[in-house]
Amino acid sequence: MTEPHRCRPAAIAPARRTRAGWNQALLAFGSHLLLDLDESGRFDAGLFASLAPVDQELVRRGGSLRIHASDAHVRAAIAVAGLQRLLPSEGGAPLDLSCTAAFSDDEIHLAVHPGIGLNPRLSTPISHSWIGRIAAKRVLVDLGELSHVNSVLVAWLLQLAQAAKPAELVLINVNRQVTIQFKQLRLNHVLQVQPSQDG
Repeated sequence: MTEPHRCRPAAIAPARRTRAGWNQALLAFGSHLLLDLDESGRFDAGLFASLAPVDQELVRRGGSLRIHASDAHVRAAIAVAGLQRLLPSEGGAPLDLSCTAAFSDDEIHLAVHPGIGLNPRLSTPISHSWIGRIAAKRVLVDLGELSHVNSVLVAWLLQLAQAAKPAELVLINVNRQVTIQFKQLRLNHVLQVQPSQDG
Protein backbone atom coordinates (compact mmCIF):
# COMPACT_ATOMS: atom_id res chain seq x y z
CA MET A 1 0.00 0.00 0.00
CA THR A 2 1.26 3.45 -0.90
CA GLU A 3 1.98 5.73 2.04
CA PRO A 4 -0.25 8.85 1.74
CA HIS A 5 1.33 12.24 1.29
CA ARG A 6 0.64 14.30 4.43
CA CYS A 7 0.00 18.00 3.91
CA ARG A 8 -1.27 20.95 5.90
CA PRO A 9 -3.42 23.73 4.40
CA ALA A 10 -1.06 26.49 5.58
CA ALA A 11 1.83 24.88 3.70
CA ILE A 12 -0.03 24.40 0.41
CA ALA A 13 -2.47 27.34 0.39
CA PRO A 14 -3.07 28.43 -3.21
CA ALA A 15 -2.71 32.04 -4.31
CA ARG A 16 -6.43 32.05 -5.16
CA ARG A 17 -8.09 30.60 -2.09
CA THR A 18 -11.13 29.39 -3.98
CA ARG A 19 -12.55 25.91 -4.47
CA ALA A 20 -10.74 25.65 -7.81
CA GLY A 21 -7.47 26.82 -6.26
CA TRP A 22 -7.74 24.31 -3.42
CA ASN A 23 -8.70 21.51 -5.86
CA GLN A 24 -5.54 22.16 -7.85
CA ALA A 25 -3.34 22.43 -4.75
CA LEU A 26 -4.63 19.21 -3.22
CA LEU A 27 -4.58 17.15 -6.42
CA ALA A 28 -0.94 18.11 -7.04
CA PHE A 29 0.18 15.67 -4.31
CA GLY A 30 -0.64 12.43 -6.07
CA SER A 31 -3.37 9.90 -5.55
CA HIS A 32 -3.04 9.20 -1.81
CA LEU A 33 -3.42 12.24 0.40
CA LEU A 34 -3.71 12.74 4.16
CA LEU A 35 -4.91 16.27 4.84
CA ASP A 36 -3.80 17.36 8.32
CA LEU A 37 -6.28 19.87 9.73
CA ASP A 38 -4.58 20.21 13.11
CA GLU A 39 -3.94 23.92 12.68
CA SER A 40 -5.22 26.87 14.64
CA GLY A 41 -7.35 29.59 13.15
CA ARG A 42 -10.02 29.38 10.51
CA PHE A 43 -10.04 27.29 7.37
CA ASP A 44 -11.21 28.73 4.05
CA ALA A 45 -14.73 27.78 3.04
CA GLY A 46 -13.16 27.08 -0.37
CA LEU A 47 -11.01 24.35 1.18
CA PHE A 48 -14.10 22.62 2.56
CA ALA A 49 -15.85 23.10 -0.80
CA SER A 50 -13.00 21.24 -2.50
CA LEU A 51 -12.97 18.16 -0.24
CA ALA A 52 -15.81 16.17 -1.87
CA PRO A 53 -14.65 16.76 -5.48
CA VAL A 54 -11.02 16.04 -4.58
CA ASP A 55 -12.10 12.83 -2.83
CA GLN A 56 -14.10 11.79 -5.92
CA GLU A 57 -11.19 12.53 -8.25
CA LEU A 58 -8.67 10.67 -6.12
CA VAL A 59 -10.98 7.64 -5.91
CA ARG A 60 -11.39 7.79 -9.71
CA ARG A 61 -7.58 7.66 -9.96
CA GLY A 62 -7.46 4.66 -7.62
CA GLY A 63 -6.33 6.74 -4.66
CA SER A 64 -7.84 8.18 -1.52
CA LEU A 65 -8.26 11.26 0.60
CA ARG A 66 -8.15 10.99 4.38
CA ILE A 67 -8.41 13.78 6.92
CA HIS A 68 -6.65 14.02 10.24
CA ALA A 69 -8.38 16.40 12.68
CA SER A 70 -8.04 16.20 16.44
CA ASP A 71 -10.10 19.31 17.13
CA ALA A 72 -13.76 18.50 17.85
CA HIS A 73 -14.91 21.68 16.08
CA VAL A 74 -13.16 20.74 12.85
CA ARG A 75 -14.49 17.18 13.11
CA ALA A 76 -18.02 18.59 13.56
CA ALA A 77 -17.61 20.82 10.48
CA ILE A 78 -16.53 17.75 8.49
CA ALA A 79 -19.52 15.78 9.81
CA VAL A 80 -22.00 18.56 8.98
CA ALA A 81 -20.49 18.64 5.47
CA GLY A 82 -21.34 14.94 5.15
CA LEU A 83 -17.68 13.95 4.87
CA GLN A 84 -17.28 11.97 8.10
CA ARG A 85 -16.17 8.97 6.00
CA LEU A 86 -12.87 10.80 5.39
CA LEU A 87 -12.03 10.77 9.11
CA PRO A 88 -10.61 7.77 10.95
CA SER A 89 -13.37 5.94 12.80
CA GLU A 90 -13.57 6.72 16.49
CA GLY A 91 -16.43 4.37 17.24
CA GLY A 92 -19.72 5.52 18.65
CA ALA A 93 -22.56 7.18 16.84
CA PRO A 94 -21.71 9.78 14.18
CA LEU A 95 -22.46 13.40 15.03
CA ASP A 96 -25.98 14.32 13.91
CA LEU A 97 -26.96 17.96 14.24
CA SER A 98 -30.08 17.68 12.01
CA CYS A 99 -28.54 19.95 9.39
CA THR A 100 -26.15 19.65 6.47
CA ALA A 101 -23.66 22.16 5.10
CA ALA A 102 -22.59 22.90 1.57
CA PHE A 103 -19.57 25.13 1.06
CA SER A 104 -18.57 27.48 -1.75
CA ASP A 105 -15.64 29.88 -2.11
CA ASP A 106 -16.79 32.24 0.63
CA GLU A 107 -20.19 31.00 1.68
CA ILE A 108 -21.74 28.27 3.79
CA HIS A 109 -25.24 27.04 2.95
CA LEU A 110 -26.72 25.26 5.96
CA ALA A 111 -29.89 23.24 5.28
CA VAL A 112 -31.89 22.66 8.44
CA HIS A 113 -33.79 19.36 8.62
CA PRO A 114 -37.33 18.98 9.98
CA GLY A 115 -37.34 18.18 13.68
CA ILE A 116 -34.07 19.99 14.37
CA GLY A 117 -35.59 21.68 17.41
CA LEU A 118 -36.04 18.25 19.00
CA ASN A 119 -32.39 17.23 18.57
CA PRO A 120 -30.81 17.12 22.07
CA ARG A 121 -27.35 17.83 20.61
CA LEU A 122 -28.54 21.29 19.56
CA SER A 123 -28.05 22.47 23.16
CA THR A 124 -24.37 21.46 23.17
CA PRO A 125 -21.67 24.03 22.36
CA ILE A 126 -20.28 21.94 19.48
CA SER A 127 -23.62 22.33 17.62
CA HIS A 128 -22.82 25.96 16.83
CA SER A 129 -19.14 26.52 17.68
CA TRP A 130 -17.88 24.41 14.72
CA ILE A 131 -18.79 27.23 12.35
CA GLY A 132 -16.20 29.46 14.01
CA ARG A 133 -13.45 27.33 12.43
CA ILE A 134 -14.58 28.20 8.88
CA ALA A 135 -13.73 31.53 7.23
CA ALA A 136 -16.69 32.64 5.13
CA LYS A 137 -18.31 35.94 4.20
CA ARG A 138 -21.89 34.67 4.43
CA VAL A 139 -23.77 31.87 6.10
CA LEU A 140 -27.16 31.06 4.61
CA VAL A 141 -29.37 29.05 6.95
CA ASP A 142 -32.18 27.47 4.94
CA LEU A 143 -35.29 27.06 7.09
CA GLY A 144 -37.49 25.95 4.18
CA GLU A 145 -38.26 22.57 5.79
CA LEU A 146 -39.51 24.05 9.07
CA SER A 147 -43.13 24.78 9.90
CA HIS A 148 -42.33 26.41 13.27
CA VAL A 149 -39.48 27.13 15.65
CA ASN A 150 -39.03 26.41 19.35
CA SER A 151 -36.82 27.96 22.05
CA VAL A 152 -34.02 25.42 21.48
CA LEU A 153 -33.83 26.28 17.79
CA VAL A 154 -33.99 30.02 18.43
CA ALA A 155 -31.14 29.79 20.97
CA TRP A 156 -29.10 27.72 18.48
CA LEU A 157 -29.63 30.25 15.68
CA LEU A 158 -28.50 33.12 17.91
CA GLN A 159 -25.41 31.18 19.03
CA LEU A 160 -24.67 30.15 15.44
CA ALA A 161 -24.84 33.80 14.32
CA GLN A 162 -22.44 34.79 17.10
CA ALA A 163 -19.99 31.95 16.34
CA ALA A 164 -20.03 32.71 12.59
CA LYS A 165 -18.92 36.34 13.00
CA PRO A 166 -17.58 38.23 11.15
CA ALA A 167 -19.59 36.32 8.53
CA GLU A 168 -23.06 37.63 7.82
CA LEU A 169 -25.75 35.09 8.81
CA VAL A 170 -28.98 35.15 6.79
CA LEU A 171 -32.05 32.97 7.37
CA ILE A 172 -33.54 32.05 3.99
CA ASN A 173 -36.72 30.35 2.77
CA VAL A 174 -38.48 31.26 6.00
CA ASN A 175 -42.17 30.37 5.72
CA ARG A 176 -44.99 32.66 6.80
CA GLN A 177 -45.59 31.00 10.20
CA VAL A 178 -41.91 31.10 11.17
CA THR A 179 -41.64 34.72 9.98
CA ILE A 180 -44.55 35.60 12.27
CA GLN A 181 -42.85 33.80 15.18
CA PHE A 182 -39.60 35.71 14.57
CA LYS A 183 -41.50 39.01 14.50
CA GLN A 184 -43.36 38.17 17.71
CA LEU A 185 -40.05 37.38 19.40
CA ARG A 186 -38.51 40.50 17.78
CA LEU A 187 -35.77 38.31 16.33
CA ASN A 188 -36.19 39.96 12.94
CA HIS A 189 -34.24 42.87 14.51
CA VAL A 190 -31.36 40.59 15.51
CA LEU A 191 -31.27 38.09 12.63
CA GLN A 192 -31.59 38.75 8.91
CA VAL A 193 -34.74 36.98 7.73
CA GLN A 194 -35.60 36.40 4.07
CA PRO A 195 -39.12 35.00 3.77
CA SER A 196 -39.85 32.29 1.24
CA GLN A 197 -41.81 33.17 -1.91
CA ASP A 198 -45.06 32.14 -0.21
CA GLY A 199 -44.22 33.95 3.06
